[in-house]
Amino acid sequence: MNNEKKVWETLELLRNDSSADNYKFYVLPMMCIAYLEDNEDCFTVPQSARWSELIRSGKDFGEKCTQALRTLSDTNDSLQDVFNLITFDDIQDATLHRLALKINQWPIKEKGGFLAEQVLYHSAKHEGKSGGEFITPPFMADLLVQLLDIQSDTSVLDFAAGSGQFLNRAADYAEQLELSAQELSPITRALAKMNAILHGHFHMDIRLGDSLRNPEFTEENGLKTFDYVLSRPPFALAGWGAEEAKNDIYGRFFYGIPPKSRGDLAFVLHALASLKETGKAALMLPQGALFRGGTEAKIRQQLIEEDMVEAVVDLPGGLLYSTSIPVTVLMLNKSKEAERHNKLLFINAGEQYEKFRTEKVISEEQRSQIIQTFRGGQEIEKYSKWVAAEQLINYSLLVHDYFEDDTVDSPIGKVQVNKQVYNQTDTIALKQVADLFRGINTPPAEKLKSDQPTHYMIELSNVKDGQIDLDSVTPVSLEDQKNVERYELRPGDIILSSRGTALKLAMVPETDKKLLLSQHFIGIRPKNGVNPAFLKIFLEGPLGQFYLINRQKGSMVTILTAKDIQDIPVPSVHEQLQNQIAEEKTKADKRYQEELEQINEIYKESYQAIYDQMNLTSSYQLI
Repeated sequence: MNNEKKVWETLELLRNDSSADNYKFYVLPMMCIAYLEDNEDCFTVPQSARWSELIRSGKDFGEKCTQALRTLSDTNDSLQDVFNLITFDDIQDATLHRLALKINQWPIKEKGGFLAEQVLYHSAKHEGKSGGEFITPPFMADLLVQLLDIQSDTSVLDFAAGSGQFLNRAADYAEQLELSAQELSPITRALAKMNAILHGHFHMDIRLGDSLRNPEFTEENGLKTFDYVLSRPPFALAGWGAEEAKNDIYGRFFYGIPPKSRGDLAFVLHALASLKETGKAALMLPQGALFRGGTEAKIRQQLIEEDMVEAVVDLPGGLLYSTSIPVTVLMLNKSKEAERHNKLLFINAGEQYEKFRTEKVISEEQRSQIIQTFRGGQEIEKYSKWVAAEQLINYSLLVHDYFEDDTVDSPIGKVQVNKQVYNQTDTIALKQVADLFRGINTPPAEKLKSDQPTHYMIELSNVKDGQIDLDSVTPVSLEDQKNVERYELRPGDIILSSRGTALKLAMVPETDKKLLLSQHFIGIRPKNGVNPAFLKIFLEGPLGQFYLINRQKGSMVTILTAKDIQDIPVPSVHEQLQNQIAEEKTKADKRYQEELEQINEIYKESYQAIYDQMNLTSSYQLI
């Protein structure tokens, strides 16, 4: 039986006595007691805490295990605040003893680290979102370690350590490392310490505390600095300490203070401040941190202008246990090689994964391609690309922004767009031919519904097949009429959905209703001399769809803003030709409808003839 199967079968013993999220709190401490007995040269193990003595009898087994952990904590300074957090009071002694006898059959001395990880992964998979926050799949940890190419006799920090697998993988990769970690949760820190012990990394310094509010690794002149930082901080952490950051004494927020509702870039700034002048970092982040505007955009601008970002690696969604969103690895380097100055390498590996049972994984071959591409700096079509700092779009680090999908669906079918050819034609920016505005931000239209409406709100469900269903728009009443005026629509305005992968596009018709644009749309108001129908024809055509689709951002829900689309190049065509094109489109649509109706009539007549031959027509009547 392989070791992985042994772990899973052993954990099944606890099925009727404990929830899966607690398995690790029984199994890892027992594994440590067994492991320490074989490492008495590094730890003090009194007779009462020896594994071989404990498992001789199942009587009062839970109490004996709890006491053994207390004894080990009292006699080993490095184990304080680790084992004393664990008790075995809530499971029957007989069950615990059977569990111990099974664990005793495991090759803990030789494979302790691997077995510990299997226990942690089993727990994370069963716990889902909450459990997955403390552990990252092994192939992801290996990826970050190998991207950094950690060298021996160096120092490494993980400031959001979870169960410590990043540093364990780093210690397996290089020798004689100074390993430092900080973890906010006491019980998770205890798991990290036990995991390190079972990996044989006794020297790992894992401290308790909030890395942003109270960093533990400090020196007289500020933060202690390291050769490498690798971490997977909490995604979009709210309440991370923005107020405290205003009085930060470590100089971490020189580039700006991130929003209080999203701490992603606070962790990036902490990582940067924790690096030596030749240091490198690999951080796992959500995509939103790479393109959001406001203060976050200003911070990214500073990072880019100071030439701190070396590469961005886009990874698939569904790799982590805690979330299905796509993730990104941000590579920082405070001392980039000369040939990499003032440019960034983007690696588009978002579709590179394999299915293993029900899980997504990055194979060894796929991981190797990412690493070799990063180290060698090769440009591979649609996979990797160097972008000069001054060519970045609004300081976005979103990989998707620099790899355009040239295959789009259009009214004439699926097409492949040749952007280079189109760029040679005469075009003008969308913002020069139309005014762009966002929809009004209000509570859901249903809550504003009124029998005496001031307006009619257009929502996503009201746009179907390129038309606004005026009969279904929601009557609403809004009190602040002055601020509402700029969101009112006029005939000829074009509306474009700003959320969701399926783009919706429609032109406002003549109507007596006072229409209002909801927050899920962008309004496009053609300027004088621009035919609205012509503009709509372009936007819903192959080139328009190409630009719109490739400017969408987001992971779970894609979004567009007016700023995203304002520079889309529109054909520069004089007004007379615009009108002619719009008229031809109207004729084409009319002819299509007429011929479709004719075909439908022929179709129905054919069926009627068939039913007549079957002597069925006298039994029904068309209504």
